[in-house]
Amino acid sequence: MTAIWARWLYGGAGSKRYKITYRAEGGHSFSAFGNPSAVHGLAAACARFCQIPVPRDPKTTLNVGKFNGGVSVNVIAQEAVAVIGMRSVSQVELEKVATAARDIFQTTAQEFGCQHDIEQVGDRPGGGIDAAHPLIRTACDVLTAMGITPNKTYSSTDVNIPLSLGIPAVSIGSSLGKGVHSVGESLHVPSMVPGLQ
Repeated sequence: MTAIWARWLYGGAGSKRYKITYRAEGGHSFSAFGNPSAVHGLAAACARFCQIPVPRDPKTTLNVGKFNGGVSVNVIAQEAVAVIGMRSVSQVELEKVATAARDIFQTTAQEFGCQHDIEQVGDRPGGGIDAAHPLIRTACDVLTAMGITPNKTYSSTDVNIPLSLGIPAVSIGSSLGKGVHSVGESLHVPSMVPGLQ
Protein backbone atom coordinates (compact mmCIF):
# COMPACT_ATOMS: atom_id res chain seq x y z
CA MET A 1 0.00 0.00 0.00
CA THR A 2 1.09 3.56 -0.66
CA ALA A 3 0.90 5.68 2.47
CA ILE A 4 -1.16 8.47 0.97
CA TRP A 5 -2.20 9.85 4.36
CA ALA A 6 1.47 10.23 5.30
CA ARG A 7 1.85 12.64 2.41
CA TRP A 8 0.79 16.24 2.42
CA LEU A 9 1.02 19.01 -0.10
CA TYR A 10 2.53 22.43 0.34
CA GLY A 11 2.72 23.28 -3.33
CA GLY A 12 0.34 23.06 -6.26
CA ALA A 13 1.63 21.85 -9.62
CA GLY A 14 0.04 23.92 -12.36
CA SER A 15 -1.50 22.18 -15.35
CA LYS A 16 -2.68 22.95 -18.87
CA ARG A 17 -4.75 20.61 -21.01
CA TYR A 18 -5.67 20.80 -24.69
CA LYS A 19 -8.00 18.88 -26.97
CA ILE A 20 -6.39 18.75 -30.42
CA THR A 21 -8.50 17.94 -33.49
CA TYR A 22 -7.04 17.30 -36.94
CA ARG A 23 -9.22 17.10 -40.06
CA ALA A 24 -8.09 15.97 -43.52
CA GLU A 25 -9.40 14.99 -46.95
CA GLY A 26 -9.17 11.25 -46.29
CA GLY A 27 -10.50 8.70 -48.73
CA HIS A 28 -10.07 5.03 -49.66
CA SER A 29 -6.75 3.66 -48.41
CA PHE A 30 -5.97 2.13 -51.83
CA SER A 31 -7.58 4.29 -54.49
CA ALA A 32 -6.95 7.58 -52.65
CA PHE A 33 -3.53 6.64 -51.32
CA GLY A 34 -1.47 9.77 -50.74
CA ASN A 35 -4.36 11.92 -49.59
CA PRO A 36 -3.80 13.66 -46.24
CA SER A 37 -4.68 11.57 -43.19
CA ALA A 38 -5.76 13.15 -39.92
CA VAL A 39 -4.46 10.12 -37.99
CA HIS A 40 -1.04 10.22 -39.67
CA GLY A 41 -0.71 13.94 -39.01
CA LEU A 42 -1.89 13.92 -35.42
CA ALA A 43 0.14 10.82 -34.55
CA ALA A 44 3.28 12.53 -35.85
CA ALA A 45 2.44 15.68 -33.88
CA CYS A 46 1.89 13.68 -30.68
CA ALA A 47 5.23 11.94 -31.13
CA ARG A 48 6.95 15.31 -31.54
CA PHE A 49 5.10 16.71 -28.53
CA CYS A 50 6.42 13.84 -26.40
CA GLN A 51 9.98 14.81 -27.36
CA ILE A 52 9.76 18.34 -25.95
CA PRO A 53 12.65 18.63 -23.48
CA VAL A 54 11.42 19.31 -19.94
CA PRO A 55 13.45 20.01 -16.80
CA ARG A 56 13.64 17.53 -13.93
CA ASP A 57 13.91 20.47 -11.56
CA PRO A 58 11.56 22.25 -11.43
CA LYS A 59 9.62 19.07 -12.17
CA THR A 60 7.74 19.40 -15.45
CA THR A 61 5.83 16.66 -17.26
CA LEU A 62 3.76 16.09 -20.38
CA ASN A 63 1.40 13.35 -21.55
CA VAL A 64 -0.87 12.27 -24.40
CA GLY A 65 -3.79 10.96 -22.37
CA LYS A 66 -6.27 10.12 -25.14
CA PHE A 67 -6.07 9.49 -28.90
CA ASN A 68 -8.72 8.36 -31.34
CA GLY A 69 -9.60 8.75 -34.99
CA GLY A 70 -10.52 7.08 -38.24
CA VAL A 71 -13.45 4.81 -39.05
CA SER A 72 -11.97 1.66 -40.61
CA VAL A 73 -8.72 -0.06 -41.48
CA ASN A 74 -9.19 0.68 -45.20
CA VAL A 75 -10.14 4.35 -44.85
CA ILE A 76 -7.73 7.29 -44.75
CA ALA A 77 -8.82 9.10 -41.62
CA GLN A 78 -10.72 12.35 -42.04
CA GLU A 79 -10.61 13.20 -38.34
CA ALA A 80 -8.44 12.44 -35.31
CA VAL A 81 -8.57 13.79 -31.75
CA ALA A 82 -6.00 13.79 -28.96
CA VAL A 83 -6.18 15.17 -25.44
CA ILE A 84 -2.84 16.24 -23.99
CA GLY A 85 -1.75 17.48 -20.59
CA MET A 86 1.25 19.30 -19.16
CA ARG A 87 2.18 19.94 -15.52
CA SER A 88 4.91 21.82 -13.73
CA VAL A 89 5.74 23.15 -10.29
CA SER A 90 6.95 26.25 -12.15
CA GLN A 91 4.40 28.43 -13.92
CA VAL A 92 7.20 29.76 -16.16
CA GLU A 93 8.18 26.25 -17.31
CA LEU A 94 4.53 25.31 -17.79
CA GLU A 95 4.01 28.26 -20.12
CA LYS A 96 7.14 27.30 -22.09
CA VAL A 97 5.94 23.74 -22.64
CA ALA A 98 2.42 24.88 -23.55
CA THR A 99 3.77 27.32 -26.12
CA ALA A 100 6.04 24.65 -27.64
CA ALA A 101 3.10 22.22 -27.77
CA ARG A 102 0.82 24.65 -29.60
CA ASP A 103 3.59 25.40 -32.11
CA ILE A 104 4.17 21.68 -32.76
CA PHE A 105 0.51 20.88 -33.37
CA GLN A 106 0.08 23.89 -35.66
CA THR A 107 3.17 23.33 -37.81
CA THR A 108 2.66 19.56 -38.04
CA ALA A 109 -0.94 20.06 -39.21
CA GLN A 110 0.31 22.29 -42.02
CA GLU A 111 3.05 19.82 -42.93
CA PHE A 112 0.56 16.94 -43.23
CA GLY A 113 -2.10 18.94 -45.06
CA CYS A 114 -4.55 18.94 -42.17
CA GLN A 115 -6.82 21.55 -40.68
CA HIS A 116 -6.49 21.77 -36.93
CA ASP A 117 -8.26 23.05 -33.86
CA ILE A 118 -6.66 23.51 -30.43
CA GLU A 119 -9.17 23.81 -27.59
CA GLN A 120 -8.01 24.50 -24.06
CA VAL A 121 -9.90 22.14 -21.75
CA GLY A 122 -7.97 22.74 -18.54
CA ASP A 123 -5.93 25.52 -16.96
CA ARG A 124 -4.99 25.16 -13.30
CA PRO A 125 -2.47 27.67 -11.92
CA GLY A 126 0.26 26.55 -9.56
CA GLY A 127 1.89 28.03 -6.50
CA GLY A 128 3.71 27.18 -3.31
CA ILE A 129 4.29 28.07 0.32
CA ASP A 130 7.60 28.48 2.11
CA ALA A 131 8.58 25.43 4.18
CA ALA A 132 9.23 27.75 7.16
CA HIS A 133 5.66 29.09 7.18
CA PRO A 134 3.80 28.51 10.51
CA LEU A 135 1.09 26.55 8.69
CA ILE A 136 3.70 24.15 7.30
CA ARG A 137 5.44 23.76 10.64
CA THR A 138 2.11 23.08 12.38
CA ALA A 139 1.11 20.45 9.81
CA CYS A 140 4.51 18.76 10.30
CA ASP A 141 4.11 18.81 14.07
CA VAL A 142 0.62 17.28 13.92
CA LEU A 143 1.71 14.46 11.62
CA THR A 144 4.81 13.77 13.70
CA ALA A 145 2.71 13.63 16.89
CA MET A 146 0.56 10.98 15.20
CA GLY A 147 3.64 8.91 14.39
CA ILE A 148 3.53 9.80 10.72
CA THR A 149 6.66 10.95 8.92
CA PRO A 150 5.79 14.11 6.93
CA ASN A 151 6.44 13.76 3.22
CA LYS A 152 6.24 17.22 1.69
CA THR A 153 5.46 17.24 -2.00
CA TYR A 154 3.81 19.09 -4.87
CA SER A 155 0.70 17.85 -6.65
CA SER A 156 -2.43 19.21 -8.30
CA THR A 157 -5.31 19.64 -5.81
CA ASP A 158 -7.81 22.15 -4.45
CA VAL A 159 -4.94 24.09 -2.82
CA ASN A 160 -3.74 25.21 -6.26
CA ILE A 161 -6.12 28.16 -6.37
CA PRO A 162 -5.35 29.71 -2.96
CA LEU A 163 -1.62 29.09 -3.40
CA SER A 164 -1.68 30.73 -6.85
CA LEU A 165 -3.25 33.79 -5.17
CA GLY A 166 -0.60 33.90 -2.44
CA ILE A 167 -2.94 32.48 0.23
CA PRO A 168 -1.21 29.92 2.51
CA ALA A 169 -2.80 26.47 2.21
CA VAL A 170 -1.96 22.79 2.62
CA SER A 171 -3.67 19.58 1.52
CA ILE A 172 -3.33 16.36 3.52
CA GLY A 173 -4.29 12.92 2.22
CA SER A 174 -6.70 10.70 4.14
CA SER A 175 -6.16 7.07 3.15
CA LEU A 176 -3.94 4.22 2.02
CA GLY A 177 -4.27 2.99 -1.52
CA LYS A 178 -2.51 1.73 -4.60
CA GLY A 179 -2.65 1.91 -8.38
CA VAL A 180 -3.44 5.62 -8.50
CA HIS A 181 -5.05 6.68 -11.82
CA SER A 182 -5.16 3.11 -13.16
CA VAL A 183 -8.02 0.67 -13.71
CA GLY A 184 -6.63 -1.27 -10.74
CA GLU A 185 -6.81 1.68 -8.33
CA SER A 186 -8.02 0.69 -4.87
CA LEU A 187 -8.59 2.15 -1.40
CA HIS A 188 -7.79 0.44 1.91
CA VAL A 189 -10.98 1.46 3.76
CA PRO A 190 -9.73 0.92 7.38
CA SER A 191 -6.98 3.48 6.73
CA MET A 192 -9.61 6.21 6.52
CA VAL A 193 -9.91 6.42 10.32
CA PRO A 194 -6.30 7.41 11.12
CA GLY A 195 -6.19 9.32 7.85
CA LEU A 196 -9.08 11.57 8.81
CA GLN A 197 -7.69 11.99 12.32
